[in-house]
Amino acid sequence: MRYKTVNLQPATYERLRRYQFSGRSLSDVIDQLMDVAEPEELYLEALKVHRRRMKELKRSGGLSISDTRQALAKRD
Repeated sequence: MRYKTVNLQPATYERLRRYQFSGRSLSDVIDQLMDVAEPEELYLEALKVHRRRMKELKRSGGLSISDTRQALAKRD
């Protein structure tokens, strides 16, 4: 069987380990958690966050083109 490495923050790893019992592997734990959490619910939550941020941006008057260019230049 082939394996993949997944990088986790230490706090996330410790939280995940709390679900590990009775000889279950972390892969078993993740599979069970994914069976419970529907992807659509996660997508809807991300969409809600995006819409809230867009409303906040509109209320604040938005960003000018020059502000946007400066922000993008900082990322490079």
